[in-house]
Amino acid sequence: MLEKDTTQHVVMMLRPPRMGKTLFLSTLASFHDVAKRDKFDNLFRGLQVHEDVKHGEIKNGKYFVLNFDFSKSKSCPDPDAPRDLERNLLEDIRAYCKRYCSYYRLSEHEMISEVITDSITVSLSNLVGLTEDVLRGENPLGVEGVSSFIIEAICCILIQFCLSAFVPVDLCFSR
Repeated sequence: MLEKDTTQHVVMMLRPPRMGKTLFLSTLASFHDVAKRDKFDNLFRGLQVHEDVKHGEIKNGKYFVLNFDFSKSKSCPDPDAPRDLERNLLEDIRAYCKRYCSYYRLSEHEMISEVITDSITVSLSNLVGLTEDVLRGENPLGVEGVSSFIIEAICCILIQFCLSAFVPVDLCFSR
């Protein structure tokens, strides 16, 4: 169930454990991911969404998808949880760089060195800036733009994680 909190401008998914949240998000990612555009028929054949795409009612494969896997992070109140979370999120950004570097017309090494720092917020900012620069140029794949709301959403997630874990918020954003 998706709920929109109009005061915070955040979309939240409220479901009990083992009720398909990850499967739902994986399905959305597979539908929207430009890197999975060529797998669309195999993944969605026989579903109404496949017919909708075929008839031009909706379009798939228009976005670069940044996946964050929170299950790899230590749980709180472990004192290393904030640093562990930041390290894992940086690894997820590194995986994004490896997956999409060819779309950016950069080598894996070039993209990682342009994006990754020791700070998750700086790395996210670098990634969004690089993506906006690339999409302002030649965009033969028709990838949609990226806005700064991504950084706000990730910061909200990190703040919620830290608050729920009774860990000082500033530990999430600096070393």
